[in-house]
Amino acid sequence: MLQKVWISLSITLLALTVLFSYGNALQGEFLYDDEFLIQKNEIVQNLSLWTNAFTSSSTYGSGFKDSFYRPLQILSYSLIYQFFGLNTVAFHAFNVLLHFLNALLFLTLALKILRSFSFEEQKARSYSLLATLVWAVHPLHTEAVTYISATADPLHTLFGLLFLHASLNKSWPWKALGLMFLTTAFLSKEASVTFPGLLFAILFTQPRLETWKEKWKKIFLQVSPSLLCAGIYAGLRAGPLDFQNSFQFYDTQNVYTESVWVRLYTALAGLPKYVQLWAWPDWLQIDRAFPVYVDFFTAPVLMGFGLFLLSLLGVLRGKQNPLLAFASLWFWAYHSLHTGLLLPLNSFFLEHWMYIPSFSFALVSVYGADQMAKRLSSKFNTKILYGVVLLWTLLLGIRTHFQNEVWSTPISLYKHILTTSKEVARVHNNLGMAYSDRGDSQKAEEHYLKAIEINDIYPQVRHNLGLLYLRQGKIDLGIYQLKEALHIQPDFYPSFIYLSKAYEFQGNEKLKKFYEEKARKAQPQFSKPLTN
Repeated sequence: MLQKVWISLSITLLALTVLFSYGNALQGEFLYDDEFLIQKNEIVQNLSLWTNAFTSSSTYGSGFKDSFYRPLQILSYSLIYQFFGLNTVAFHAFNVLLHFLNALLFLTLALKILRSFSFEEQKARSYSLLATLVWAVHPLHTEAVTYISATADPLHTLFGLLFLHASLNKSWPWKALGLMFLTTAFLSKEASVTFPGLLFAILFTQPRLETWKEKWKKIFLQVSPSLLCAGIYAGLRAGPLDFQNSFQFYDTQNVYTESVWVRLYTALAGLPKYVQLWAWPDWLQIDRAFPVYVDFFTAPVLMGFGLFLLSLLGVLRGKQNPLLAFASLWFWAYHSLHTGLLLPLNSFFLEHWMYIPSFSFALVSVYGADQMAKRLSSKFNTKILYGVVLLWTLLLGIRTHFQNEVWSTPISLYKHILTTSKEVARVHNNLGMAYSDRGDSQKAEEHYLKAIEINDIYPQVRHNLGLLYLRQGKIDLGIYQLKEALHIQPDFYPSFIYLSKAYEFQGNEKLKKFYEEKARKAQPQFSKPLTN
């Protein structure tokens, strides 16, 4: 009876907490990659083309190729579109719902793990619920939840947690079901290849009732099927599902890509910043300017190395404190993919990378609060623990609420980014598009020109400026900018299309047909035509 009451109260509390933190996110507009993943994506808006989602990259339906293969993300958008059209409330609600479901799964997983660590029932419930509440409201996750195009984060997390729950069941049919969940996770986001590592983190830190040899054999038998699936998936992504050098997310040769030591230093330097943002997220940023570190003997790198040693110590002392060992292994099992050591990445520090690893932060935070409460008072430590963590949760929820306002409109988001990263060309381009959509041609032109001044390597900027001029009736200027886009990327077929339209407007039938043919030849770059 008490178990059912606790479950009901926990579900209700989590639902209210998530709603309080993310309720205002439902009114947010489309922004950033939403244009290519949803608004202009023909697969999303034509359900009969759903098979294309499994044979192409994420932006294929918008006429592009990218390095991401996430068919279930695209199909989820398509289903939402069939019922609600381009209603942003529906897309936001889907992300918030996924986040809530993940919170429930984290709650039950934490409870299961803490029970295995021989925590007394009341403490296991308290730790699990408090840690999940902190995780659920933390503003570090607004990028993964509030940003519509980030659906892949909560979606692959949902399937990954279902995989872990099923894999921890002793029944082999459940374990087989777990592999099905793992497969759906692979189809949601590439980082799902780390989930066998998360399973290892759980199994490795379980109390050892057998010899080490027996334990390793048991772990191998339970983890190897998922590792095999991950290997098959990685092979497919490196082969037939490699649409645009998918395993080369950063193909520019520089000091970062050429030196594994530089990538290591940069990854270590990110650790103290992640911890700081967890303790109190003072400034959240989707397009954060994070430097490359080439010297080990710099403060951020040394601090990061210290944190790594602490996590290693936590693993080595696993017998004395399995919770800290689990938290350390859980963090590195997932985050190791984002260090850039195995594969150079085109970003060095992203907040949404912490969506799964930060659950270890939540558990350690509650554990730390409990230990401090014990030192303060042996009699009232439980009340102190609840009071401190719940107050922190409330403050974090308020912070999340305000961060959602930053994400509410394209203009508010891009202005927020430019307050700290003024020289980012793609952000000026996006802000120019936002002003153009609102009919403010002067500001749109200003930001397009600023983007070109900063770094004239994006055909989209020249293309967008060309379209702006065409709409203003400045046909010659528009044609010039569209041709400049083609100088940057000769196969940028959207510019072919609008050059054809511009010359048709001018009555130049010869050039109209010339660019129509160019567009037709550029289109077959995709794996199959977008036809039913």
